[in-house]
Amino acid sequence: MDFWDLTMLIFRRWKVAVPLLLLAAGATVAVAVTLKPDYTMTSYVQFIPVRVAAGQDAIAAAARNPWNQLGLDTLGQASIYSTQDQGFLDALKASDHTDNFTLTMANSTPIVTVEVVAPTRADARQTTELVINRLQNSALTLQERAGVQKPDIIPSQRLDLGQNVVESGGKVKRAIAAVAAVGLLLTAGGTVAF
Repeated sequence: MDFWDLTMLIFRRWKVAVPLLLLAAGATVAVAVTLKPDYTMTSYVQFIPVRVAAGQDAIAAAARNPWNQLGLDTLGQASIYSTQDQGFLDALKASDHTDNFTLTMANSTPIVTVEVVAPTRADARQTTELVINRLQNSALTLQERAGVQKPDIIPSQRLDLGQNVVESGGKVKRAIAAVAAVGLLLTAGGTVAF
């Protein structure tokens, strides 16, 4: 049966097809009305090289922190892995925060991009704060474990002002499209079966 035959069959069986089509449209509208969008917050954390005071030997100063030799991007990647620890994810869930976040680092720049997706604006902001604090504490802990003294610690700073929250409608659009497609398939299948 080709497309034209199917179309003609649906038109001939309009008493079956129209109620099924109306039911599919109703389900699509219900999903569109009831499903709430997610919110995405994007933040940035930069690792800053240690300053060398005037008259101080730069090579000797860099040698006091092994992360200087490995590179700031290596410290960033290690901090990302440490932040994504399962214990931290479980703690986020236990405190009713989202655990839907990604940490990425561009090649050759010591900047970590933090992206959090949450069901509410407030949760997106709160979770972002928790993730950034965890990321910065991870970087500090990794350096302290290597025996780095306070003046040689590589600091990190947040670059954004915490206002990068946008409504993300991707989930809603996908759900609407899926319900509409299933409704059309059921309409066609139900009509043919009848």
